[in-house]
Amino acid sequence: MNSRETGRFRVREPLGVGSLGEVDTLEQAFALVVANLPEGCGPAVIGTADDVPG
Repeated sequence: MNSRETGRFRVREPLGVGSLGEVDTLEQAFALVVANLPEGCGPAVIGTADDVPG
């Protein structure tokens, strides 16, 4: 996500391929990210994929 000159926030898809949308607040930007996470996505963890149990 990045801040625009207009003060709005643009949320881009992974690898910058497209855009999920543009919103007015940082809170709305994070909500847009969360709403587009893949099903079953768990919490963020510190480390690498090898550190995740399961």
